[in-house]
Amino acid sequence: MRGAGSGHRRRGGSLSSVRRGTGRWRGRQIAVWAAELESVFARVAGRFARADLRWRMRDCVRGLLGRSTRKNGWQLAEWAGHRTPDGFQRLLNSGVWDADALRDDVRDYVAEQLGPDGC
Repeated sequence: MRGAGSGHRRRGGSLSSVRRGTGRWRGRQIAVWAAELESVFARVAGRFARADLRWRMRDCVRGLLGRSTRKNGWQLAEWAGHRTPDGFQRLLNSGVWDADALRDDVRDYVAEQLGPDGC
């Protein structure tokens, strides 16, 4: 379990917590980033054959983007509230999903965000 005051939230919380005293701007910015990340998850959800794989992918990506200094299977599972990293391992090793199509979706999203000039 994470120690008290670590600043992370479990599934359904924001990508990062707002430290006290940093002001409203940061909180609003984090909310915007969290909403945008959810839109990306919705965009690629169809690339995963089963709903549980979609949720595991979401948890894994959110953990990788989180503030944890260690990004191994156990740490990501703990951050997501899973007892073990078995679900993440199944997702990566034997889950049915199209990695090439997912890559293309993410590439297209990034290109849309950067615009025609690439910036």
